[in-house]
Amino acid sequence: MATITAGTGATINAITIEGQLFQLLHFINNAESIAGGESNDFSLKKDEDGLLTSTFTLSGQYLYTPATGIYTSSAIPYLASTPFTAGNP
Repeated sequence: MATITAGTGATINAITIEGQLFQLLHFINNAESIAGGESNDFSLKKDEDGLLTSTFTLSGQYLYTPATGIYTSSAIPYLASTPFTAGNP
């Protein structure tokens, strides 16, 4: 397993990449549960061996800035504000 150093006070704070991915999956799954309604872009299933399987869809958009001639892409937010701390540094 690859180790990673999370920032102090980070919401996603496991010491391995795999652990942080696991925490992130639960974080998003919980945020969708709290939001309710149409927020079903993410699914998380656990089989009898304890393996987690996740699928998700991220809606995105391209924005064109005529002044610069540059296209940018970004995800379209679909969840209400959810407390998240990146940590320091």
